Amino acid sequence: MKNTFLKGYSKLTVFLLLAAVQTVSAQVYGDFPYTQSFNSATKPAEIILPTGATANAAVFTTTGLELTPATNSKFGAIIIDNKKFNSAVGIKISFEYAIYGGTGADGISVFLFDAAVTPTIGTNGRGMGYSYLRANDSYSGNRREGLSGAYLGIALDSYGNFKGDPFQGDARLNGVSAPSGGWANSGSSHVTLRGARGGALDNKGRGAGYTGYPVLTTQSTLTPAGTSNGGAKLNILGSYDYNSGDPDNFNIRSGAYTTDPNNVNYRKAFIELVPNASGGYNITVKIQHQNTVRTIINNYWYKQSILYTENSNPENSDYNTSLNEGAATTHTLNTAIPNSFKIGFGASTGGLNDIHKIWGLEVVLPYAAEAVADNATICKNNPVTINPYANDVAYTGPTYAIPTASSSNIDYSQFRFLNADGTTAANPFSITTTEGTFTYDSASGIVTFNPVKGFTGKAEVSYNIKGKTYPAGTFQPYGDEGFRSKKAVISVTVSKCQVITNPMLPSKSNAKY
Repeated sequence: MKNTFLKGYSKLTVFLLLAAVQTVSAQVYGDFPYTQSFNSATKPAEIILPTGATANAAVFTTTGLELTPATNSKFGAIIIDNKKFNSAVGIKISFEYAIYGGTGADGISVFLFDAAVTPTIGTNGRGMGYSYLRANDSYSGNRREGLSGAYLGIALDSYGNFKGDPFQGDARLNGVSAPSGGWANSGSSHVTLRGARGGALDNKGRGAGYTGYPVLTTQSTLTPAGTSNGGAKLNILGSYDYNSGDPDNFNIRSGAYTTDPNNVNYRKAFIELVPNASGGYNITVKIQHQNTVRTIINNYWYKQSILYTENSNPENSDYNTSLNEGAATTHTLNTAIPNSFKIGFGASTGGLNDIHKIWGLEVVLPYAAEAVADNATICKNNPVTINPYANDVAYTGPTYAIPTASSSNIDYSQFRFLNADGTTAANPFSITTTEGTFTYDSASGIVTFNPVKGFTGKAEVSYNIKGKTYPAGTFQPYGDEGFRSKKAVISVTVSKCQVITNPMLPSKSNAKY
C-alpha cells in the first residue's frame, strides 16, 4: 500500500493527514534517528548482505565498510534490513566515504526502496545494485531485474556509467545518450538520480523489473562553466545538463582514504528528501570535499508520476535476437511514495577498479532538533555552568515548507544525558563519570559540572534534545521521538590554574595594615 500523505495536491489535505498521525502517542516515524559508524570488523546485527549476480564483496573493517576492493569485476552491497523509516515527512542521509586505491571505477550508490517489499538486489557493474540490465540470447546470463521495490537510486558515479544507455548484445539499459563527440572528461564524476521500478510493458524482454528506473537528473562535479551540453537528453521530459556552472570543481573520487576534514581527500555526502506541498519530494544532494560543502543537485522535484522514455530498445522490440536498435517508447511511471523506506548501499568495479568505503552513516528526519557541541574551561575543584541550548535549535511550522529554527522551540523536559554506548542514562538529568558529575536543570536548561576533587584534564558527556509537542492538528510533529536530535558532546577542560605570586609585592607576613 502506497503512502497517501503526499498524494493530495492541497495543503489542507496534507495538513489533515499529518494531524491524524499526531494523535498517536508512540513514535510514528520509524527508526529515526539511526546512526552506524561502520568502524567495527563485525557485521552489525541490522545489516544484511544481499546476493546478486556475483558474490558480495563487502567487508566490515575498523576503518569503515569496504564495499569493494581495488580488484576488477567486483560488487558489494548492504541493506539496513530491520530499520524502517516512515516517509511522511522526508528523510536525511549523510555518510563519509572514500573512493581510492585503484584505476578509477565505478562508484557508490545509495538506494531507497519500499520497506514492505523483500529486497532483491539489482544488477552489478553500471547498475551498482539498483537498475536492471537487458541482453540478447547470446548473453542471457547477463540479464537481471533492477532492485525490487525501488523508489530512488542516487549514484556517486566516479566513472559515469550509471546514467548511460548502452545498446549492446550484453548490456541494454535506458538512460542518457552521450552528446556529440562522446562524454570525454564530462562523463565521469557525476551525481545521478534514477527513479522507481517500472511494470511490465510486453513479453519480449520488457517485463516487470526490466523497465523504469529512468534517469531523473544528473550533474557533473568537474565540467568547467560555459561548456555546452552537446544536446544530450534525459529519458524523462527535459534536457540533460552536465555543466555545473560552478567554479568549485572537484572529483567525486577522493583519491585516498582520510577521516580528516582538513585533508584535500576528505569526502562526505548529504542527501535530503523534503516533502513538496504539491506532492512528491524535493531532492537535494551535497558533497563535502575537504572543508567545502557544495550543492550538486538542488531541490529536484521528484513528482508522484513521471513521463519517461524507454530507450535502448531492439528493433521490433525483439530482445532475444535483434542486434539493431529500434525506436524509444514513452510511458507513464508510477512514482508514488511508499509508506516506509529501507535503505541500502552498493558499489561496483569493472575493467577498472577502486576501493569503495563508507562510514559515519546518519539517517535523520528533516528538521529534527539540532544539538551542537559545547566547550568550557575551568580551574580544578571549581564547578562550571553551561547553557547547551545557546547553539541548539528545534523547529516550528509545517514540514512541507521551511519551518522556523530557534532555541525557544526546544522542550526543556526532553533533555537526555547519554551513556558511552549512546543509550539514555538511567537518570537522564544526571550522570557521573570518573571525572565528575554532570547535572541538568529542566527549569533553567542549564548543565552544571562538578569535577572530582583534584581532577585535571578533559571531562566529556553526550546529550540529545527534542522539540516541543504541539497540539494535534497544528501540522507540527516535532515532539515525536523521531525528531530527537543526534548526540552532541559537552567538553569541560579542567586546569590547575596555579597562581604565580609576584615577588615584588610584600607578603602577608610583612604587610602593614
